[in-house]
Amino acid sequence: MNIIIRIYNEIRNTTLVQLKNQIVGFVFLNSCAFFVHLIYVYLRYPHLNLSIPFWYGREWGELQLAPRGNIFILPMLGAFSTLMGLALIIFNRLYIKYFDNVVFYFVFLTNIILSFASYRIIQVASGTFTPLVNPVYTRFIFPFIVALVLTYIILPVYISFAQKRRIITNPSVHAHPGMILKQPSARGAGIVYSIVVVVVAGLLIGFKSGYISLFVSLFMLSLLGFLDDIQQTLPSSGLKFLENPVYRLFLMFLAIVPYVMVGNTFSFISIPFVGVSELGGFSLNLGPVLSTVITMVWIVWVLNVLSWSNGIDGQYAGIIGIGSLIIMVLSLRFSPLKDSHWTTATLAAISAGAAFGTVRHTWFPSKVMWGFSAVTAGLVLAAMSISVQSKIVISFLVIIVPFLDGLVTVVRRLLMGKSPFSGDRGHLHHLLLDRGFSPRKIALFYWVTTAIFGGIGLLSSEGNLVKVSLICVIIVSICITALNWLSLRRKPEIQLFD
Repeated sequence: MNIIIRIYNEIRNTTLVQLKNQIVGFVFLNSCAFFVHLIYVYLRYPHLNLSIPFWYGREWGELQLAPRGNIFILPMLGAFSTLMGLALIIFNRLYIKYFDNVVFYFVFLTNIILSFASYRIIQVASGTFTPLVNPVYTRFIFPFIVALVLTYIILPVYISFAQKRRIITNPSVHAHPGMILKQPSARGAGIVYSIVVVVVAGLLIGFKSGYISLFVSLFMLSLLGFLDDIQQTLPSSGLKFLENPVYRLFLMFLAIVPYVMVGNTFSFISIPFVGVSELGGFSLNLGPVLSTVITMVWIVWVLNVLSWSNGIDGQYAGIIGIGSLIIMVLSLRFSPLKDSHWTTATLAAISAGAAFGTVRHTWFPSKVMWGFSAVTAGLVLAAMSISVQSKIVISFLVIIVPFLDGLVTVVRRLLMGKSPFSGDRGHLHHLLLDRGFSPRKIALFYWVTTAIFGGIGLLSSEGNLVKVSLICVIIVSICITALNWLSLRRKPEIQLFD
């Protein structure tokens, strides 16, 4: 009898946790849609005519006109549909398969349709007004939403596939000192990310020579990530050699060869405080061999440091998503704007949408992990930073926290006489976890710091950018080093995994 009660309580607690996660995601997404809708209507209300075409927003004659205050009914209807959907999810006792998902999609689609109706009414029944958002940026909303929705739809399908194939990390079976996973989670969200990026970018940008090479490298990294996920979860797969860091590093260099060999390299580097120029230094032109080597080392380093910042549920999607949005804005700050800038901005919008599309399923507690295929997102971010290489300093600020965390980690391991490739529980997210931060707070910390440092880069003048960057480097390095030192004092030996 006690066993039955215990099983019942475990099932009940698991169901409550799942229900809570569904409700949080449902409320957050639809609340965002409601507030954006309401704020837009409020800001545009003074520009509306006294009478407006209502319900659908087309000029159907006087019988379709209504007082302009009626437009607030539309966001209120969105709020009402959200509350009704929330009630259906909470009080659902039918346990119909996919019932909650159907409610979720229906309510969100209702909010989108109502928002579009308001937008249409305002467009046809307003005087001249200044756009709230620069039209240059609005053209990237479509690729962002397409990538977000496609990822959101595909990821549950992949999770089911991974669960059937047992490509799942179980913390009670797969031991690793750096693991903080509390329940089994599928691996391979990075594969879905790369598929969406390639498909959407191929449709909207086209298969140009530079992008074909990027897609080939993404495919090779995705394959490497998928094989690594298999060997991590299925020891009998015969792929154990991928655990060797030297083999893995060699395969990463090999995977980015197609991208680099078509000329996607740094053509120069700026050396700060040497001579006088607008960047506070001078530019050293690189030969083809040296530029290829430097570019490959830079890309592989970015892949690794970003992958190391993938230990907390929800953490990685924010770094990639926010970083991509900042690079999108950055690529549109050239004058004059060239085709390459537009395509980079489009790719950045797609990358951001694909990254944010994983949040619901990778947020704590996650249903799927990015896995080693997270390096595909790192390649996209590195490729975009190369395409805006004259503004590489800002691109560096976007990933300054993962970058310096990786650098401090490598130095610490070497000082301890360990291999720099050894896994351990000494990364910044582990240190924050040990100091009482919850996984959700740590994920938000990385989201916020990515936005802050990226924003600092965007707001800084060209003349002061290098100085500002060095100040940021010093501050972040001191903080990460201090946290490592305090942790080593508390735990003289950080557990390492070779």
